[in-house]
Amino acid sequence: MNTTICASMPPETSYSISDNLLRRRTMSMPAMLCMLLALLLQQAWLSTAQTAEVAPVGWRLCNSDEQLVQCGAIPLTRRYRVHRRDCCRLYRPGRFPQTTQAVVAAASVQQASVASTIPRSDLTTDYLTQPNYYLGQTGCPAVLTANTPTFTTGTSYSNFVITGTPIPNLTKAVIQRVKSSIIAGTSLPTDVLNYYNSIRKVNTVNGVSFNHPGAGTGAAELALMRYRVNTSAPVQSAARDSLITGTGVKPKTYVTAAGTWSTPADCPATGYYGPLPMGSVQVRYGGTDATGVICASNYPSTAPPTSCGHISFVELDGQMSYKMALAYHATGDTRYSDQVINIVTTWCNTNTRWGYHYENGPLEAGWGVAAMARALELVRQRAPAGLIQKFTTWVMGPPYTGNIIYNMEYYINLTIAQNRPNQFGNWHTTLGETYMAVGVLSDNINTYNKGVSIFNTVISKYLRWGKDPYAAGRVLGECSETLRDMYHTQFGLGGLAQMAAIAWDQDDASLYTSNNSAIASMMETHARLTNAWLNSKSIAMLPQNCVYYDSSTFPKPPTGTTWKFDIDTQLWRAYKTIDGSYAGVDLTDGKKYLLGFGFLPTGWETGYNHYAGRLGIPMPETAALIAKSWPEWQEFHWGLGTLSHAQ
Repeated sequence: MNTTICASMPPETSYSISDNLLRRRTMSMPAMLCMLLALLLQQAWLSTAQTAEVAPVGWRLCNSDEQLVQCGAIPLTRRYRVHRRDCCRLYRPGRFPQTTQAVVAAASVQQASVASTIPRSDLTTDYLTQPNYYLGQTGCPAVLTANTPTFTTGTSYSNFVITGTPIPNLTKAVIQRVKSSIIAGTSLPTDVLNYYNSIRKVNTVNGVSFNHPGAGTGAAELALMRYRVNTSAPVQSAARDSLITGTGVKPKTYVTAAGTWSTPADCPATGYYGPLPMGSVQVRYGGTDATGVICASNYPSTAPPTSCGHISFVELDGQMSYKMALAYHATGDTRYSDQVINIVTTWCNTNTRWGYHYENGPLEAGWGVAAMARALELVRQRAPAGLIQKFTTWVMGPPYTGNIIYNMEYYINLTIAQNRPNQFGNWHTTLGETYMAVGVLSDNINTYNKGVSIFNTVISKYLRWGKDPYAAGRVLGECSETLRDMYHTQFGLGGLAQMAAIAWDQDDASLYTSNNSAIASMMETHARLTNAWLNSKSIAMLPQNCVYYDSSTFPKPPTGTTWKFDIDTQLWRAYKTIDGSYAGVDLTDGKKYLLGFGFLPTGWETGYNHYAGRLGIPMPETAALIAKSWPEWQEFHWGLGTLSHAQ
């Protein structure tokens, strides 16, 4: 639809006002006047905010790549029109001023310089040697098979074959024997052994033991990371500098009526303006606040005023807590661990209500809690008595309508009850990781096992594509969100990889090897797609029938409709713009439209370290992607894998 037609239509808020009045014919005149005044004030604010925009953006004009990624899940029904419009305005094309573009460009140059000048021997084929895990044990060890796609570039598209790599079945007994042998041997530097022994602890509750720290970065990884930082190993030194100073980290920037604002790229030992606790967090689709939410008094004045719940809990305090926890181990500076404790304590003491459980509430809870639980696990030795119990009680219940566990349980139980096709995705991987992380932190096997159960369901359903009877037209490693966008697909990957890493800390490799090492195939396939995009949007590197989404060439929808990708059917479907209902038309041109590209630090280094490093599985696409993109930063509850897991 052209902008002239859209500009001539009444503003979307007029629907909300008229609908509200029609539904409230019996209200008193004073109440109606108060409601009208509030709506007019809201409309005035929206009008003021729009003056800073490059061009008008409505809920219908929402078809750029980024808008589809960030706002595409918001329903097209009349109830959500204002909400969808505001999201589309927040992510409108061309919104960044030149100063912001210059900062992003400079960070890109810094990152590229690091990646191109520091050798990564672990990203070469020489790295692919499978260790002897059986240490002289007699008999034939059990062998599993890891299936991954191997791509070859043709003239117009890429072909692939499935490569089966034999790998050892690393049982709990084998893993424990190998770890004990290495620790008891003479191959590790004394500083590594001393730090490992100083931070490692095993808690046994009701006959069940948990290794600590066990947050996906265990005692061995932390000890080796600290040693390499202290001895100026190039890769870890560059990753530490990126974490502490923000070097090479492209800022995530929002443009509002008040100006531009970016999440902190660095990790300061002092001077962080958080924590930013809120008594009530109520988040709608797209990460915007429900009406009436009160932001923290120290919430940045130029940050998006209608997204303080998401930004405060996820992109500031949650994200920063894990950055600071890892910085504590990398530097030994206790000011970092003190800030982690302060962030967690303040949220536990302040927040009492959470929602919307039927919109974004469950996901927001998972994003922030997963990060904070893993952060607290890393500094548990410095945590004051009772803090872990306080955090666990705040998160896990007992459930009541409007707290965190109620939101998480609501979503999990709802999707199980609905039993829709292809419903399992990145929300489930985040919530599964949250359960596992909190279970380890609290030594609660039931909570931990709930996360493992979610993993087992997701890995079999989310990654079933490319296998019979779902092989036609799909590549092994595709997931149910691949054709939605690469952005949310990487979210799903990050949760799966970090759940597997948490299990590995508990001497369990079964999550990594589940379904013929399905995580490895997911990494290779999506690394291939991303490498093609990074290689000047190469068409020849894409599998057959894959094309890059372009709003200017995308097929036009039938009159009076707009396209929206449907997870259930894996098709683009036409929905009526008048009421958001399905128009009965699907896009069936046989093309697989790909969008939402860009590297995210969601488990790539962690997964590669296990599959290529520990098992010797060839992962050429993942290696090539990491080589262009490291060092990883922290994004929500994922990231920093270069510092903790590289080499």
